[in-house]
Amino acid sequence: MTLRSAHTVIAVNESHRAIELQRGGIADAKVAVVRSGPRRGWADIHSPNPELKRGRQYLVMYLGVMGEQDGVDHLLRAIQTYRSMAPNDTLFAFVGGGTDQPRMKVLAEQMGLGPVVHFTGRIPDEQLWDYLSTADVCVDPDPITEFNNLCTMNKIIEYMAFGRPIVAFDLMEHRRSAESAAVYVGNDDAGLGRAIRELLLDPERRQAMSEFGRARFREALAWENSERRLIAVYEQLFHRGLRSVVGPSTHECASTDQPRA
Repeated sequence: MTLRSAHTVIAVNESHRAIELQRGGIADAKVAVVRSGPRRGWADIHSPNPELKRGRQYLVMYLGVMGEQDGVDHLLRAIQTYRSMAPNDTLFAFVGGGTDQPRMKVLAEQMGLGPVVHFTGRIPDEQLWDYLSTADVCVDPDPITEFNNLCTMNKIIEYMAFGRPIVAFDLMEHRRSAESAAVYVGNDDAGLGRAIRELLLDPERRQAMSEFGRARFREALAWENSERRLIAVYEQLFHRGLRSVVGPSTHECASTDQPRA
């Protein structure tokens, strides 16, 4: 009823748009997709800081909230597999906070991962940009579920803004966002660990993914692109509403089916 009563519906991605068309049974023209993402200027920031690697050769980064649904425990199990192949040359940085962060820190210690993981907590944007500029690979461990499959994760867009090659579980909206900027893995923690290692050992592929991701961000995913669509939606909506209040102009004939606000 809410969808059918709306003059305009804003969807965050194509999956949500499909739900609104199918479940709501509303007209295609009434639904606009407006994505979330940082401004285009993020793609121009370059502030690598080798000290963030803490003496390791590689830095792998997780960015985001750490809640029960965010899959951080899957990444920790992936790191266990990773360490069986390369025990000491990589630091895994977990950037962000959340209700599950204390439990994840305890779990990492219980799994013997203390020497290779670092939880930063929430950090200022400038420090975040340093991490994103320095990371060799970024990871999104949100597991494959019906809910996650329909969600666009902000971290994916932020990774792409900095041209970071990504390893992620194979979610539909991951593919729609990142396309070839990511390596996709089934719901397999060990496979996630292997994919991270394989990508780190393939600098040419990482470079190609980096260039593609940053270009796609600039051209399609930066906030300026969504901003134009959002403003256009409101301009159209308010224009219809204004016409219904003031009536037709001198160049128009009155109509019984005039749109109403």
